[in-house]
Amino acid sequence: MEWTTIESDPGLFTELIENIGVKNVGVEEVWSLEDGCVDPALKKATHGLIYLFKWRADTEERTIVDCPDGLFFAKQVVQNACATQAILSILMNAGDIARKGELGEALSDFKAFSAAGIDSESLGLAIGSHDLIRNAHNAFARPDPFVMDPEERKNLLGKSEEVYHFVAYIPFQGMVYELDGLKPGPILLGDAGEDWWNVAKPAIQARMARYEDITSVLLSVCRSKTARLEEELAAIVASGGDAQQISQL
Repeated sequence: MEWTTIESDPGLFTELIENIGVKNVGVEEVWSLEDGCVDPALKKATHGLIYLFKWRADTEERTIVDCPDGLFFAKQVVQNACATQAILSILMNAGDIARKGELGEALSDFKAFSAAGIDSESLGLAIGSHDLIRNAHNAFARPDPFVMDPEERKNLLGKSEEVYHFVAYIPFQGMVYELDGLKPGPILLGDAGEDWWNVAKPAIQARMARYEDITSVLLSVCRSKTARLEEELAAIVASGGDAQQISQL
């Protein structure tokens, strides 16, 4: 069965993640990366960022590194799987989700499968043939071309169609990586330090400036608002917060 094209809507992506079986994860749009424009609570809750942009041939040389042990990286070998693959790049590498038992049975099994030394191309093929993931993706089909695989990209060069691509940015084991399924491997951006957003930000902003694309979208894959509010409520109750505080929350 083929994969359909889907739209980059935060609510749609949140429901897609729920349909795969992952708990307490949502997707929110990030309107600006400028200092002071991002809610500190959202930054703290973010597992990874997805940048959607209008694809153009990348003439800039990027340094590809070998995958460190435990990093989930899959090449995009299935047409139209780009959006879901970027989401998976974050979910499968977010240690907090797995430690809290919120990854779900299907992705937990897939994570164990990927940890068995499977190469990135085979992982891409495995994503394409995974019934639950594909069906969750196809449930949000849109009628027009939105993403593509490398072969499709070659066919569209020189034509007027607009082709979009999704890239993930994640912190992993103290480092920050850019994960692009059209690349042969991950791109190391640097040491995560105290705020990994500050490491990912220059790479995202450089891409924005290079392409001057006003249609680009930046999304946070994060702990869901409901889960964050429930945890805040529990903390207030545990600290003896008054009824007004609890009511306001």
